[in-house]
Amino acid sequence: MRNDLVLGTITPHGEFRDVLFGTDGQMKWETPWQSNVIVDGFRTVLAELILDHKVINQIAIGEGNETWDSTTLPPEKVRVGRSDLYSNELDRQIIKYMKFIDEENHVSQTPTQRLEFQVNFTEEDQNKIWSLREFALFAFGEVDKDKPIPGTGIMINHCVHKRRELRYGDMLQRTIRLSFEEREEAKNG
Repeated sequence: MRNDLVLGTITPHGEFRDVLFGTDGQMKWETPWQSNVIVDGFRTVLAELILDHKVINQIAIGEGNETWDSTTLPPEKVRVGRSDLYSNELDRQIIKYMKFIDEENHVSQTPTQRLEFQVNFTEEDQNKIWSLREFALFAFGEVDKDKPIPGTGIMINHCVHKRRELRYGDMLQRTIRLSFEEREEAKNG
């Protein structure tokens, strides 16, 4: 499958071509570009690199847009090209809990094609109520004195959801799972 958009994710693919040169340096023949198969090992290696090198290192939460409370949320195809939250980043946390998980969502001691991230968000201002409508994962987010720097990094995952309130003293534990497994749509495509 080449350059197929499958529910907002590009399906990895490989290509090759051969060119044969004779001893005189002249081309004897060449083949057109042809597809080859990305095997499951690639997806496992990708997940392992992300986890081992802490590539994805921050989660941000934001207010999003108040109109989402009464209208339709922005579609996935519109959000794929975004690089930041829609509006008012309320908090950003460094991801400290990152694990491989198996097909039953249990922590795995060996590399898999699935990752789980978890952070806790707490509203510490007695006079504020956070209205949460979106969150995002960031890779390569910058840190200063063990604090994440808002507006840094590359957004690699984004979610828009209906409003959820976070009040003083509340703690929101957010768990996010990423899978590098081939989706059924791609397998059957």
